[in-house]
Amino acid sequence: MTRLIGAVERCLEEDLQLNKSQLVADDWDTLTDHVLDTIEAGFEKRQIRLIGENGSGQIPKDLEKLLANGEAPLSEGQLLGLLIQVPQGSRASFDKRTHRRVWRRTTRLTYLYNAAKLLENRDPEEVTEHVLKHLEGAQSAMHFLWGNSEWGRLAESRPVDMDETTRKGLERTLGEVRYAEVSEEPLQKLSVEERVQVVDELGRQALTEIYRQLLLGVISELWVEYLTSMEALRVSIGLEAYAQRDPLVQYKNRAFEMFRELLNDTRTGVVTRMFIYRPRDMSSVQTSVSTPRDGPPQIPEATQASPTGGEKKKGKRRRRRRR
Repeated sequence: MTRLIGAVERCLEEDLQLNKSQLVADDWDTLTDHVLDTIEAGFEKRQIRLIGENGSGQIPKDLEKLLANGEAPLSEGQLLGLLIQVPQGSRASFDKRTHRRVWRRTTRLTYLYNAAKLLENRDPEEVTEHVLKHLEGAQSAMHFLWGNSEWGRLAESRPVDMDETTRKGLERTLGEVRYAEVSEEPLQKLSVEERVQVVDELGRQALTEIYRQLLLGVISELWVEYLTSMEALRVSIGLEAYAQRDPLVQYKNRAFEMFRELLNDTRTGVVTRMFIYRPRDMSSVQTSVSTPRDGPPQIPEATQASPTGGEKKKGKRRRRRRR
């Protein structure tokens, strides 16, 4: 019962305020009904706190503040901004360790129910096609946004000053002849059609680097867990002999199952994080641009004079020591 209540509180991100010592009953069904009643009461309190009556909840107040800053009618981008900001909120709570009042960022609403309603009573093949089309559109939007961001940073740079990967991509996009003509000029001098092609190429390269980092991160994380589980299996597999089973055969079977789960978790983890992953270090996915120098580096005067003077001083010191 303690584990059940803890799991429910983690899912709801809210304290059910149940006294576990008082949950004493003869059968499990009575305890389950009591917990479910408490969860329903918690949902009602949350609804009153967030929505309230006659606009007295937190969400209507936040909407009024956000709408007061804009002008009607709202654009599509502003509506999307509201949909992103409204589900997130902060709530005061009591930290049992420090005995202080802290503020936690919480998720007030989710759109899972509304998304499920959109897919209700529809053919599975139609749902699959709709979801794939939506994901492809999201990927295209990310592609364009990354390329547009890179264009704003590199518009005044020359292709010849960029890293090798970007130069090859631009040469493949523009063609060898056209690339040779514009390699010494800033990108902003390209035509409108060529700009669109360059933005698309820059976005593709940025997303490719992001997906590479994501894949390496998922594989590293799951591989460490897999090796840890294999070590634990190697240590405990000898206990199979007490059940009249061959430990070697059991070890091979379980290791195969664990490796298959590793592959499935890797595929699921990569696909799941593709649309929500953001690199922490933005410079790792951005095109590097070298600054051309006007001439060879100048050597300071002290450095130029030091070898000769130093050698003469050392020679004088050696002669004095010999004398």
